[in-house]
Amino acid sequence: MTKKTIYSQLTWPETKEAIAEERVVLLPTGSIEGHGPHCPLDTDTVIAEGVCKRVAELIPDQVLVLPPLSIGLANNHMDFPGTLTFTEITYINMVSEICLGLGHHGFKRILIINGHGGNQPALDVAARIVNNRNPGVLCGVMTYYSTPKAMKIDAEYAKAQGLTGSQDHGGFGETSCYLAFNPDPVDMSKAQKAEIPYSSAFGFGAEDAPVILMPYWSTVTPLGMMGDPRKANAEDGNTYLNVVVEEITQIVRDFKKMNLSSRNDQHDPPAPAWGTHFFAKGDK
Repeated sequence: MTKKTIYSQLTWPETKEAIAEERVVLLPTGSIEGHGPHCPLDTDTVIAEGVCKRVAELIPDQVLVLPPLSIGLANNHMDFPGTLTFTEITYINMVSEICLGLGHHGFKRILIINGHGGNQPALDVAARIVNNRNPGVLCGVMTYYSTPKAMKIDAEYAKAQGLTGSQDHGGFGETSCYLAFNPDPVDMSKAQKAEIPYSSAFGFGAEDAPVILMPYWSTVTPLGMMGDPRKANAEDGNTYLNVVVEEITQIVRDFKKMNLSSRNDQHDPPAPAWGTHFFAKGDK
């Protein structure tokens, strides 16, 4: 019998079994925000969740997939109707408390698979909170498109479209991925090219740029997107996703096997985990 991989579909006894099996819990995070006139608001969420589920299909005995956090940090996208966002502190608290809850039950490895670049700084903080408050839990964060092979393909796509740099927010790559998962909500008749000014030093949410800027998105692109989705297709989307899923699957395997030494607290007597003194005793 194939193992269940969807966290919310487990019974509580099955959850105990999954904890004993030391499965890695995957948390897909996305956003509800504009992706141009052709792509749906949930583009980032659909791709992040879809990637997690494809990983789970390959290694069902090693992972569980949480329900996606569809709403993230998209305050700089609020000029485009439909966008929803949390404030930074709300989002950090929500993510960290979900992960701390998993740690409370005994899960030791949590990997956040992010699909929206604007979430990344807050997710880094949330993971750090989890690791500090519960040293028995190792919580990591990655964006699905940040693996080496994925970034290489992104650059190749951009070059083929005559774009400078990797420009894809509702562009060829994201649109192709959405088409691979579910073509119905995508309106390719409205797909347009939207190239933003490129700089090797400054990136508008690009994690690989030396200086990251997060102004209102409407000041960067009037269409709320960047890239050229006009030739996007499901076949290229699946080719890209296969590479991404292969890389992340190996990352999950390595993450599951990772062993760190126990805390070596040099205080006498040992100090509590850092940060626990900020909370009420009942919240520890």
